[in-house]
Amino acid sequence: MARVADYEFDGTGTTAGDSAGTLPDAQFKGGGDLDGAGNARFDGVNDFAVVQPDPALDLAQGTVIIEFVQHTTSAGNSPYGSDGAQTLFSVDAYGYGPGGGHLAIYIRSDGQVGVRHQDSDGSHYMWGGAVATGQPSSIGYSWGPEGTKLVVNGVEVASSTNTHLHLAGNEEPLIIGASRAWEKNGNSDSMTAHFDGTISRVQIHDQAMATSTPVPCFTAGTMIRVPGGERPVESLQPGDLILTADHGPQPVQSVTSHRFRAADLAARPGLRPVRIAPGRLGNDGPLIVSRQHALLLMPDNVLIRAIHLGRYGGGSIRVLNGCRRVDYHHLLLERHEIVFANGAAAESLLPQWDQPGDAASPPTARPILTGREARARLPGLAARKKGEAPVLP
Repeated sequence: MARVADYEFDGTGTTAGDSAGTLPDAQFKGGGDLDGAGNARFDGVNDFAVVQPDPALDLAQGTVIIEFVQHTTSAGNSPYGSDGAQTLFSVDAYGYGPGGGHLAIYIRSDGQVGVRHQDSDGSHYMWGGAVATGQPSSIGYSWGPEGTKLVVNGVEVASSTNTHLHLAGNEEPLIIGASRAWEKNGNSDSMTAHFDGTISRVQIHDQAMATSTPVPCFTAGTMIRVPGGERPVESLQPGDLILTADHGPQPVQSVTSHRFRAADLAARPGLRPVRIAPGRLGNDGPLIVSRQHALLLMPDNVLIRAIHLGRYGGGSIRVLNGCRRVDYHHLLLERHEIVFANGAAAESLLPQWDQPGDAASPPTARPILTGREARARLPGLAARKKGEAPVLP
């Protein structure tokens, strides 16, 4: 999917350019500005940034991705009003108006991410996930021919089959860091539901996220190899060094997490993790990861997803269907890397959420097998005995 806009908030001052070169500059109002460290700053009272209306936002389908840190908890649960939910992204106006579909992405008082997407049929809401104040977070929301989808901190937390939602025909300005849900069509004078924190990136794409968007997650307790030893994944912080197969010690850019309880796992079986028995991929203990997580298969030197290992790799690799709670942790480095988890070689989080192979996406550390390719290669893996799985030197 192609980028329509990419605001990375580099530099200082009160103007942020679109590195994709499509949309107008974002102009800061009310005192908001760029902090010189790649962030847009918002005070939760008056600050916001406005991007004037542009035909490029006339999207029948698309994806919005936002990276941010929230400083204080939202006062409310709706994306409007003086005590509203802190709003990150708003292409909106009072009522439905003549301006096409309306969209607001915000954070509720309980930390869940909310989305309100409006069309002529009314308002459509979804929410989920958890944002922790003071911690780096990321959101992805998409709409298109297969419905809508919300991803928080790398995990899909909500979806719908509403295929009619869109931004086509929208004539409203884009507001970053506040809501214009009470504003008249075309104006950007009086904002509400201001965001308190920093936003480091806002991307807009012209297609919906693919269902197979890879989201690698380690579970709590997984030991990650670091210089001089190992550390539990949940103890790692931005700036900590971890060992990689290709580039030696590399600093962690961000660590995010998400907890799913029994009700979540029962309602959405795709969230259940995969257990890889000791020795199957060189791991010195059981390794439990999300089903989308890709691990290194040697001597093929390719990445293979855990769910494909569970389906085709033999009984010692299986989905934990009886799991009643799982804590997922996501490691983001500067680039897609091979790291070491309980001794096995596994991927880090892909820095962008585009589909691998897309021209706008960064390269993956190794080729990632499709389901068909995995099935063709795995009979040999299933036949190997414990301790015989080839590993990265």
